[in-house]
This record gives sequence, C-alpha cells and structure tokens, in this order.
Amino acid sequence: MLKRFFCAVQFLTRLPAWPRLQVKEADFARSMAFFPLVGMLIGLFLAGTYLVFYRVMLPEVVAALMLLTELAVSGALHLDGFMDTMDGLFCGRTRERRLEILRDSRVGAHSVVGVVMLFLLKWSLLLQLQREQPALIFGVLLLMPAVGRLNMVLATYYFPYVREEGLGKAFASSLRLRDVSAALVTVVAAVVVLLPAAGIAAAAVVVLLAMLAASAVTRLLGGLTGDVYGWLNETSETVWLFVFLLFFTYVS
Repeated sequence: MLKRFFCAVQFLTRLPAWPRLQVKEADFARSMAFFPLVGMLIGLFLAGTYLVFYRVMLPEVVAALMLLTELAVSGALHLDGFMDTMDGLFCGRTRERRLEILRDSRVGAHSVVGVVMLFLLKWSLLLQLQREQPALIFGVLLLMPAVGRLNMVLATYYFPYVREEGLGKAFASSLRLRDVSAALVTVVAAVVVLLPAAGIAAAAVVVLLAMLAASAVTRLLGGLTGDVYGWLNETSETVWLFVFLLFFTYVS
C-alpha cells in the first residue's frame, strides 16, 4: 500500500518521493486508490499559500499565487491533456481525425481559448472563495484537487480506453473496484468532516457532471484517452469551486 501511495505521489506531483520506485503495471494502476489523497496533499499547498499571504497581499494576488502553487506542485501534468482535448473535441472533424489531434503536441485555437477561460474562471472563483471564513476556505481548497482526481479514477474504471497503447491504458487495464471504492470513500469522508451540507451536494453534482461529460466523449471518440482524463480533472476542479460557492450561497 505504501509503495502504491508513493507511486501516486511520483506520478501526480513534482514532490520528491523516496525511494524512487520501480513498479509493475498493476501497482501503477492500483495507485489510483490514492489519487484523491494525493490531491488533498496538493490542496494542503494551496491552503498553505492562502494562509501565508492572505493578510499581506490583495485577494486578487493571493488567488493568482494559489494558481501558481498548483501548477508548480502538479507540474501542470493535466493541463496539457486539457489543452489537447479542447482541440480534439471542438475541431468538428471525424473520430479518427479527433484522435490524431489528441496525439498532436501542437497548440490550436480551441486549446488557447479554453485554457485562458479556464484560468480566468478559476481565478475569479478563488477570489470569491476568499470572502468566506478561513476554515471553510481550507476545506474547499483541500477538496478541490481531490475531487478532480476522484473523477479521473471513476472515468478510468467505468469508461473504455480508446487506444490499444498509451499511459492511460496501463491505468485502465489493471484498476480494480476496491481501488475505486477506496478513492471514493476518501473523498466522501473528507467532505463530511471538513465541509457543511453544501459540500456533500456539490461533490455529488460535480461527480455526476464529470460522468456525463465522460459518457459524451465516449460516444464521440469511442472511449477515453489519457488527455481526456486530464481534461476531466481540470474542469472538475473549476466546476467544484463554482458549484460549491453557488450551493453554499443559497444554503446559507
């Protein structure tokens, strides 16, 4: 279990994880049980950034620093997948051409527009979040990366992988239901402990929307790819902030 946890840390972050592990494909896939836990580790860095700077910097600056912190800790791992997926999904071409575009490392107009709008919305939501109490801010930031990575785990297990090879194939081929269950329990327990009722409702809505999106992409492409997993993570984080703040405003 410890080996798989460190495997998840090494894959999802740029944090040093000792020892450097040589893992089998099954260990690689089953490390997904710890994806939400590693997401909460990333969330700790976001919360730490907030706590260090919120008294001495403008909220606009603090929101930008939190974005930079997440990029630094995660290495922008899933942002690349988000951009490739935006080009592939919105190109208006055939299934085969979409899959070719997903493999292409070049940046198109849809990815540029998509990533700009993603950061603008996420920055705005992080700015609004700072109007709430510090304890609530801490919980939302801790859960934001965890919910995104939970949706990657669920999509990997419940939807087919479209390619015969690739990094995502290694995850999809060996993932087990118990690993998915462990990831789900991690997030549910954290939401119940850290957030009010709005958090439970928001998490359920974000997971549902992500599964609907994964289903739509599956119909379009015949399955998911590693880039689509990254796209789901990035969009889920932003949708989490939006839905939670919307629900919390109405509930309170």
